[in-house]
This record gives sequence, structure tokens and C-alpha cells, in this order.
Amino acid sequence: MSIAAVLSVVVVTLGGCGVFGDAREPAPMLIGVDLALTGSSQQLDEVHHRALLLRLEQVNEQRQQAGQARLELRVLDNRSDPATTVANVESFAASEVSAVVAGACVECALGAVDVIDELGVPVVVLAASTGVAEPVEARRFVFQLAPHPSGAADVMALELARAGAATVGVLTSDDEYGADGARELAAALAVHDIELVIDEPVAGDGLGQAVSRVAAWTPPPPVDVFVPGPVEPGPDAVVVWTSTPVLSGEIALALVEADFQGQLWLDPAAVGELVISGPPGQALDGARALFVETLVADQVIASLPHRVTRRLWFETYVTNHGNFHGHAVYSADALDVLAAAADAGGVERIGLRDALESTQLVVSSPRFHGAVIT
Repeated sequence: MSIAAVLSVVVVTLGGCGVFGDAREPAPMLIGVDLALTGSSQQLDEVHHRALLLRLEQVNEQRQQAGQARLELRVLDNRSDPATTVANVESFAASEVSAVVAGACVECALGAVDVIDELGVPVVVLAASTGVAEPVEARRFVFQLAPHPSGAADVMALELARAGAATVGVLTSDDEYGADGARELAAALAVHDIELVIDEPVAGDGLGQAVSRVAAWTPPPPVDVFVPGPVEPGPDAVVVWTSTPVLSGEIALALVEADFQGQLWLDPAAVGELVISGPPGQALDGARALFVETLVADQVIASLPHRVTRRLWFETYVTNHGNFHGHAVYSADALDVLAAAADAGGVERIGLRDALESTQLVVSSPRFHGAVIT
């Protein structure tokens, strides 16, 4: 899959500063990490685990030079099980942990949100689901670093308008994130007089049929107007809107097999590895994706401090792991956000929560900062 930046939007990287009058090394800030290292969400959370460990090393090196408290992670496996996530959060709350990073398992996050607020532990969640951080008044201690349907839909619609699409189809994951994406995208497209002509959730064995219906869509024949020849099937563009990247390659491959000839777009959560091999990679070649600028950091002139930081992060990740994965951005940012919040509000949970709420990068109703890549 060939990738080049075509639009750049502000990407905020937070850094902390702290002053300590005591020459002794400050006590570390303890961060609990709830990840699905086994089970159905394992693939994405393995990415998050690698990213967290790599970013931890970088952040601690910077903080040691500045005389700031280092960060320490305590990782527990939730086995992709919501009940285990609840138990993990309770365990963290009973310890000296200041905050928690929770992984990509949507069901795990949704199953724990009530307990999180009751226990008063700030949790940065990496799962892509609207219900994780909303309603805001019921999620005071829950913060989200993940693609958000509303912001992503606005940027996607703008780019589709610039690309000249008049009709759009969307293939979504059969979950809350997919349903929210289809709804938000329809509203955002309407602002640009673009019609969402077909919306198909993809579930299990129904992938092929859903893709075929989208690829075969044709506009209704106009009344009292002669149309010479057959109408080319398919909307001008198809958007793949899925809560994990696993499904996007399968959908792209099915669209090729269905002979879809239009534009192919991916929402941020559908973006996975930078270099994709085999048939899925061939199917995604030329597709356009909405994502943060880090995914093309090696192609961006690092003229600003935050771009230098992101490029170094990108290059180090590729050196260590051979291929960059888009979702690594969120887990790395989670550590940056928590470090900055601790420097601003201290490591006590209430002060940390208040500092998290005031950051520009992660809030209870998160905003999307990104770029379009192709």
C-alpha cells in the first residue's frame, strides 16, 4: 500500500515540565495497564503493548534528564473478558497506581466504565467506541484516545467533496462504532451535498453479500429522461468504517473481487500496518485513509518540535518492529498525556483527572486530529 500525505491538520504532542527542589530521584508514577494479551482483542493490544514499552523507554530517558519522576507500568492481561477488566481495575484502584491505560477491547471498556467512575481512578481508554466516553457527565474519570466518529466523519466528508464524489457507500463493522460512523458520515456528507446511498454492516459470513450489494448499487432510473446505455454500477466512493483494521483488508479484497471501480477510503480505526503484503495489500493499494500525520512521518519535513518527536518515534518503532502500525500512535500518546497531566496536576488521582480534562489532546468528549493519506 503506497502512502503519501495529502492533507495535514494540527497534531498536538504534549510534554511535561516539573521542578523538584530535592536532589533525590522522585518516586515513580505508577500506571496500570489493562490489555488483552490473549483472546479476541489480542492482535491490537499486542500492538499497544509494544508501543507502550517503547514509548516508556523514550519518555523515561527524557524525564531522567529533566530530573522528573519516571513512569512505571504494571501490566495485567484481561483475556478479552469484561469481567477480568473490572477485576483488574479494582486491583489497580486498591494499589498505589495513579492512573490506568485500557486497551482496544470495546466490550471490556464498556463493561468497566461504571466501576471506573465509582472507584475514582483516571483511565485512558484506547478502544474505539462512542459509548466509552459518553455521556460525559457519567464518565468523569474515563478519557479516550481513539478515533471518534463525529470528528472523523467531518474530515472524511470534506475530503470526499474535494475528491469529487457525489455518491458514497459505506461498509461498517457490525457494532456501535460502525453504526455511529454511518450515522455521523451521512450527516457530514449532507453538508457537502453528497448522498450516502447505501450503508451495509458487515457481520461474520455476510461480508461477501454486503460488499456485493454495495458494489452493485445503481441509481434509480430518472423519470422521463432517456439514459443511453447501461449505468456503471457502484457509488463514486466506498468508505470502510470498522472498529479494528482486521476487517478492512478483507473488505478491500472483496471489493476488488466484486469489480468495484470507484474510490476506496478508510476511517482511522480501519488503518493498521503501514506496509501490507499479499492480496489484501494489493487490494488496498491506492486507497485513501484518514489518520494522524505520524503514519507518514518519514515523508514530512520535521521543522517543528512535535514533528521531530513524532518522526523519531516512527523511525524507532520501525527499527524495533520492522513495520509501523497505526494504532501504536494512541498508546504512545496515552503515556505522553499522563506524564503531562501528572506534571500539571500531580500524581494524586483527583488532581490527575482534573489535569487530564484540561488537556487539548484528550478530553471526555474527544476531538479528532488527523490527516488524509493515500
